[in-house]
Amino acid sequence: MPFTDKSNTYPVGNTLGGIPLHSGSLWTTYTFQNGPLDGFGFGGGIFAATEAYGYLDDLYTVPGFVRTDAVIFYKKDRLRASVNFKNLFDVRSFDGSTGGVVDPADPFTVQGTISWEL
Repeated sequence: MPFTDKSNTYPVGNTLGGIPLHSGSLWTTYTFQNGPLDGFGFGGGIFAATEAYGYLDDLYTVPGFVRTDAVIFYKKDRLRASVNFKNLFDVRSFDGSTGGVVDPADPFTVQGTISWEL
């Protein structure tokens, strides 16, 4: 069957659902290299996305948002421990939209992890 750009369902030019026109992120960390805080660190970042259509029919939009995340951590030899703060300011954000269903992102979340590298 040959490829065609004709559609009986959605008008030509409609955008993909759940895909913002613009999005981006910036993340940075700092680790103390010596002194009494040697091995401790912290970081933060932002993720931003413009509004997106919710589905191929372009009948509704998912709003844009700016989300902020942060981390504090400790790393010494093979041990690493961290506490991540996701969606620090509890903004209403979205992971996307599939099949006409909007997927809300998690609210403010704190997650701790401890790991040992082999």
